[in-house]
Amino acid sequence: MDQLKKALKICDVAMSSAKNLYLCVDLLNKYLYYYIYEASFMTAEDINNLLDFIKEHVDGLEDKDAAKEGLKYLENTKAAIRVKAETNPRLKEINIG
Repeated sequence: MDQLKKALKICDVAMSSAKNLYLCVDLLNKYLYYYIYEASFMTAEDINNLLDFIKEHVDGLEDKDAAKEGLKYLENTKAAIRVKAETNPRLKEINIG
């Protein structure tokens, strides 16, 4: 879990450039992987906090064109959560908004 927290700090710094949004979404996918496979250190709260973090940065983006690929990656990840939530009740705890 410590490595994931370090990755979150790096993601925060990387978000100074809109093109790096995909890094945060990639981290989200890593969080989801551990959550789906029921790693004891990963909770729905951790994922929801990361989603809130990403949302804050997306809302604050001035140049959304630069983050176009990252935004698409985020939407694809959210769509995958919705689909997988139909068969995995744990994913229903994720607030994808």
